[in-house]
Amino acid sequence: MLGIDIGTRYIKMCQVDMRGDVVYDVYVAMEPVPAVPGSDDYQKKVSQTIRAMYKENKFSSRIAATSLSSPEVLIRKLEFPPIPREELKSSIRLQAEKFIFSDLSSMEIDSIITSTEGDKMDVLLVAAPDDLISSRMSLIQNAGLDIVIMDIDNMALANCYTAFCSEHDSEAVIIMDIGEVKTNFVILNRGNFCFAKIISFGSNNISTEIQNELQIPFEKAAEIRQKPAMWDEVGLNIKGVLRKSTPDLIEAVYRAIEYTRSQRTIHDIDRILVTGGTSNIPGIDTFFSEILGVKTEKWNPLENVELIQKKEVGAFMGIALGLAVRKISDV
Repeated sequence: MLGIDIGTRYIKMCQVDMRGDVVYDVYVAMEPVPAVPGSDDYQKKVSQTIRAMYKENKFSSRIAATSLSSPEVLIRKLEFPPIPREELKSSIRLQAEKFIFSDLSSMEIDSIITSTEGDKMDVLLVAAPDDLISSRMSLIQNAGLDIVIMDIDNMALANCYTAFCSEHDSEAVIIMDIGEVKTNFVILNRGNFCFAKIISFGSNNISTEIQNELQIPFEKAAEIRQKPAMWDEVGLNIKGVLRKSTPDLIEAVYRAIEYTRSQRTIHDIDRILVTGGTSNIPGIDTFFSEILGVKTEKWNPLENVELIQKKEVGAFMGIALGLAVRKISDV
């Protein structure tokens, strides 16, 4: 399976070769997004870049999985008594009507049973607009690849964790994949899904705070953010910048922890894993650890994979890797 993650700034592509349940080899590629999302030439240029990435790297599969992450994507955890699957589908649709305010006929609705315990069954409901799905599928198909799985970023991130973290069956963990404009946020307990959310926070928020603090153009602020060697030179206190730019993210994390505790799906969080391009900021893990009071580590999913080059890009690859380990039988 070829995992393709089309982000705001980069296109990431992965193929994972497995021997049984063990990761044997990983191929990765990453290229900048060649056009501004929403521009007239965005679809064409992204498809051309995906096609070129496939040809220039050691990918052998033409079967692809991709995913969505957007404020328009609805993610809800629902609870039902154990009922037959044929009844579950209609029950889920009734529940969806409570959360979705647009016409359900314009939405694609899917669900997965995440756990069954005693007299309750936990189900993850996902809904996305048809036009959003069609647009993303066209990007892949026009690149000459066959798309068989459409996932959401949060679940792909969870799949990556269970495939690449040996501790997945023994800990309660928060995973934050922090990109340029959004954070994909997941809570798992011993590999079981507990909570997922898309949070409007990314490196652009940090750049904006640097812009305000130093009274400089946004582009210069983004450059300084990416070059820690310049921080002392310009008198930048990155911890202060993080403190001012992250309140919404911190509040969302607190609320998620309290919600999962109230639902008795977790008791305590063992650690927080920070990944994504923004996780490369020096000290960001220490900052979250101090603010949230939970052990926090930067996470590179490829850190312990031996047969791979470009290991340093692993922090960008969580979602693409999670897509690449999906099986067609999962569909």
